[in-house]
Amino acid sequence: VTFLNDLRSRVWEDSASMLQRLGADDATYRGMASLINMATGRGGVGGLRYMTPLLNTIFFSPRLVLSRLQLPLMLLPKINPNPIVRKEAWKMFLSFMGVGTSIVSGLKLAGFGVGLNPLNASEFGKVRIGNTRLDFWAGFVQYARFFTQLASAKRQLQSGKITEANRRQLLMKMAQTKFAPMMGFLWDLLEGE
Repeated sequence: VTFLNDLRSRVWEDSASMLQRLGADDATYRGMASLINMATGRGGVGGLRYMTPLLNTIFFSPRLVLSRLQLPLMLLPKINPNPIVRKEAWKMFLSFMGVGTSIVSGLKLAGFGVGLNPLNASEFGKVRIGNTRLDFWAGFVQYARFFTQLASAKRQLQSGKITEANRRQLLMKMAQTKFAPMMGFLWDLLEGE
């Protein structure tokens, strides 16, 4: 927590000095602060702020989950009309994708296994080194896989076979993976697992 707070603070100081040089208005400062928070795993909870203790009881790190869903929206003009903040969001996105793609591609060229099928829950976007899976995508790849499975109503089994998938079950499974440990335990009990 201390590391991430320090990181956010340092990024904010650099961004604030850049915004000051540009003569930015208050809305731009607020937009940049939101972008930095989302990029470092602190999504906005909006009107649910008073419910964060309850959300933390039900979900594991709800603000991280929200940040992973909110951050890509900062690229869109209708969601993020501020051109300065949107430009920074695009720079972050392109840097993130470039570095991640370079690492994964380099490891694939070096002979390591890389999961390229977005229907495969355990392998997509990950590098296999023996029995270890490395995820260089900071948790974003699971959402790419989830939305691909949801849109196609298909998934890949451990055996490699691609089967039809029930969208309701996909939604429930994704929600289950986001539960806090106690909530996940209760869910498993109710499911008889």
